This record gives sequence, structure tokens and C-alpha cells, in this order.
Amino acid sequence: MDGLERAKLKDKVLRFLLRNRNCEHIRFYIALGKPTLYVDDFLNLGLEIHRYEPYILNIHSFNGDIFFDRTELTATFLENGGFTAIEEGLAED
Repeated sequence: MDGLERAKLKDKVLRFLLRNRNCEHIRFYIALGKPTLYVDDFLNLGLEIHRYEPYILNIHSFNGDIFFDRTELTATFLENGGFTAIEEGLAED
């Protein structure tokens, strides 16, 4: 998966969270159609989002499960182009 495809998938994750709150990562992975080869790769994608922009994605653990959730700033980040715009900006430089 190249950088732009990965950026688009990150934005897809965030858009899904705008409609679905507090998603357990395995169910989330399945709901998105298993967008990566392994569920651990999907989890790492979520961690990448959180490390890069921690204010747009909450990650927490409960009873051994990992959950993703949106924040108040998720929609604003996407309205401003999200990770796709960032990646396209890097490609122009």
C-alpha cells in the first residue's frame, strides 16, 4: 500500500468513526471489509493516526479489547482534507 492509499484508508477510518462511536478494533476491521491483510496491521494504522494527530482519535482498552473513537476535532480534520491532503501536499514538495 503506497502513501496515498494509506492516507485514504486513514481518512476512511475517521469517516467511519463519525457515524459509529467507540468501535472495538476487530469488529471495526470487519465492518470496513478487512482493509488490510492482517488485523494487527489495521490496529497499527489506528496507532499511526493517534501518534501523528492524537487530538482526532481516541484509543482505549477495556477487558483486553482495543477501542477507537472519534473526538470533537475529527470532523474538522476531515473537512480540512485529512490525511489525504497531507499526503498530496508531501507529494507536491
